[in-house]
Amino acid sequence: GTEVEGNLRPFYPKLRRLLELDPAPLRQARPLERRLVCNCRDFSLLAASLLRHKGIPARARCGFGTYFVPGHFEDHWVCQYWHASQARWVMVDFQLDALQQQVLQPDFDPLDMPPGKFVLAGHAWQMCRADQADPDTFGIFQWHGWDFIRGNVIRDLPSLNKIEILPWDFWPGFGPELTTAGELSLIHICSCRRTTLCGSRSSPAL
Repeated sequence: GTEVEGNLRPFYPKLRRLLELDPAPLRQARPLERRLVCNCRDFSLLAASLLRHKGIPARARCGFGTYFVPGHFEDHWVCQYWHASQARWVMVDFQLDALQQQVLQPDFDPLDMPPGKFVLAGHAWQMCRADQADPDTFGIFQWHGWDFIRGNVIRDLPSLNKIEILPWDFWPGFGPELTTAGELSLIHICSCRRTTLCGSRSSPAL
């Protein structure tokens, strides 16, 4: 069912379920009723896994999209792959298919996104700490603010190590609320932020 599909974490169980629904080759478009139920994290995971299979370094990234709701940083995941000849990470939003592009009318190429369209979680934390953005504009549905940004910073860190947790996965590192957190908690999240942003600039060899 949809709940089971949405909670499949690794690539291979997702692929197996997709082929159970429709054994057609992956490059062949499927009717809606035979598609896998996915969210932005899943699109990014599947894309990164297929790129790695082809020998292309790739990773899923957790952060916030600026192109869904005006004036809002929407909880989102994208994919990055290493463009060897240009020596840079290319950011791609594989979720933006023809239908979504028709609705959203993005003013950029989703297959090579310019800086600022997607805000990495570490950058979001940095922006809010510098009073360059309101933390309450970051999140999704009824969940927003500092604690949500912290959660995405923590999710982005294992993703850089090919451990792409679910958007709703939690563990003790996500608490307590930052309004009552001690200095050690703030040091921990700032360390995670620095690591994720350093990893954003590094080449695969590093």
